[in-house]
Amino acid sequence: MVMKSRMPALGVVLATFLWNLANGGDLDVWCRWNSSCVLEATYPAGDDLVVSWLRLSEEEATVHSFYDEADRLANQDRRFRGRTSLFKEKLREGNASLLLKNVVVGDEGSYRCAVATLASQSEFFFQLHVEAPVTIQIEELNKKLVCNSGESYPEPQLTWTTRPTLPLAILRGNVKVLQNETTLLYGVVGYVAIHAERDLEYVCDVNTTRTASRGTWRRTTLNISDTSKRIGCAPVTDESGLVWTFNTSEVIASRRAGQKYVVADAWAKYVEDLSEDGGIQLRDLTPDRSGEYTCVRRNASQTRVSVVFLRLAENGHPRAVRIELWVVIALLAVFLPCIIYCALKKCKRCRRDRKPRRSRRVL
Repeated sequence: MVMKSRMPALGVVLATFLWNLANGGDLDVWCRWNSSCVLEATYPAGDDLVVSWLRLSEEEATVHSFYDEADRLANQDRRFRGRTSLFKEKLREGNASLLLKNVVVGDEGSYRCAVATLASQSEFFFQLHVEAPVTIQIEELNKKLVCNSGESYPEPQLTWTTRPTLPLAILRGNVKVLQNETTLLYGVVGYVAIHAERDLEYVCDVNTTRTASRGTWRRTTLNISDTSKRIGCAPVTDESGLVWTFNTSEVIASRRAGQKYVVADAWAKYVEDLSEDGGIQLRDLTPDRSGEYTCVRRNASQTRVSVVFLRLAENGHPRAVRIELWVVIALLAVFLPCIIYCALKKCKRCRRDRKPRRSRRVL
């Protein structure tokens, strides 16, 4: 809440009371954890400026002070040392806003800014809240799906659902919430059993009082006998990034928002194209390329995972047949002349052995 006044002390008290009554409390300001945040305060410009920022708790703590044309930080609370500043070039224009750097969860609370000049007095009241956004990761582990929120704030809530819907008794999900003792950020992890016999998309929703994030996961199996195949990826709007992997760890191709996709060198001969909708066109596949192809696609509030188990038939595989045929031809080209030569030589020897031998007469 902001209150401005050019009245003397009694007028300031009355105006403050009326402002609080009309606006129902302090001005809520949300600051992102580990980032910089500005608490905005403007006043009627004047001479002999005095600015005092306080954190209101059981005992008032000095956040930042300015008077006699300079910062006065001798009494600054140690929790704010090196993390606060005013916009000096804007003070004469009537701007006493506070810049708070490297915001931590402990910064939450009520703040008061008092500004005085020869001509006026002003007061500003804030309720500072801290937020750390959820960053969902969802993956398979030991025949279970694991959904992880990363470190977030305020405390998140995690729920599992499926498409089509499975009853919760069958879904059998469980959730654990942990808090980092140093940062005070929360982490929530959800587990759910994978029902391989059902064609399901698993949905993990993680919500705080400020943000909502969703992760989805789906696996399908494709049996092919051709050497090329296009595999699709679940759609998202305003994509921030996409990654294709083989057997979970080997990167095939990736793409960042507004950039062209990059194909790993080892997969350049197999990737024909990565389309705008996230699908990947594969070519010249061989049976050793059978395995899990995973697409992870993200935006600011969503992570979608598409897993396709691609099984290439080895029998009747056209490329394999061509390779085997060339091997046979090469072997014949090398060994056939030797076989013919040996056969002819053997035949000559056989003919010689068949000729009758003349006996010698003994005199």
